[in-house]
Amino acid sequence: MRALSLITFCSLTSFAFASYCGQSGIPFSFEALANGQPILGCARPSCFGWNADGKRSADAAQFYKIGKQSDGFLRTTDTQGPIVKNATYFRPQFSICDRSYVSEQCAVNQWVGGISPLPKIIPGSIFKVMCCSYTKLMESSDQGIAEIKGGETVVGGEIHGEDGRQHSFEYISNIQRRFNQNGE
Repeated sequence: MRALSLITFCSLTSFAFASYCGQSGIPFSFEALANGQPILGCARPSCFGWNADGKRSADAAQFYKIGKQSDGFLRTTDTQGPIVKNATYFRPQFSICDRSYVSEQCAVNQWVGGISPLPKIIPGSIFKVMCCSYTKLMESSDQGIAEIKGGETVVGGEIHGEDGRQHSFEYISNIQRRFNQNGE
């Protein structure tokens, strides 16, 4: 797996509610709308989040609508996982997430599982994320920091080798909010 840290610069005066990828989802994209509203994109790649029968292995993703716009999404292609024919040694892969939005940022070997509900995102307001841990993240490597502003998106996801097989997955490991001296 590859880690992609994210720092977002935004000014948001509208309402922002919680997005959550669930323990069987991985954040692979982040968008800051022009008004600063965050949108967390979640995925369930073939190697994560499924039971041997191809069904979701842990709790579900959840999102909220803010001004007719959802604050997150689960990829539409991630509704059915692979079915394991010989599941004798199969172990479902899923993360363990905080029970609430308690962190200002996620630690090494964690990813952002969700973004806290806030009535307004302004300088001085509290910005919290829900962090998720997954033991195999210790094998991941940091791929750098993407700084985005309102109206911009960063997208990770599956990385395939020349043989066509998935070799890694780029995910959003952290989100930090920053404002410039003008409060934007």
